[in-house]
Amino acid sequence: MKDTGIVESLSKENEAFARLQEEYIRQRDADKVSMDKALAEMYKICVRLAHRYIAGYRRSKTIYLDLKEKSHDAAMYCIEQYLSKADFRIEKIGVYIRFGCRKVLFQDKERETREVEYEKVFM
Repeated sequence: MKDTGIVESLSKENEAFARLQEEYIRQRDADKVSMDKALAEMYKICVRLAHRYIAGYRRSKTIYLDLKEKSHDAAMYCIEQYLSKADFRIEKIGVYIRFGCRKVLFQDKERETREVEYEKVFM
């Protein structure tokens, strides 16, 4: 059973992200300052969600991951979609950020294995 606080928080993040996404799309060609501001706020939401997801993964696997770096990378994966595809939209940021996190976490399986081995030796 999911914690209702987490579900409620995700719902609020989805709503805020949807509002910012609409602002970004509306301002994309009209006002660069407003567009950049909306994109920056979207990035912050992505980082928060990625941080939560990656922290849970890290706890479940008891491995070392640079949480800040991986959260940033996952958020940037999402934001880069907006910058490279003019008609890009995200329906539910919680679902899409999970996809971004998985891409970041599993892009280099060999590196992840090395990190686990190093942790065993040095910890």
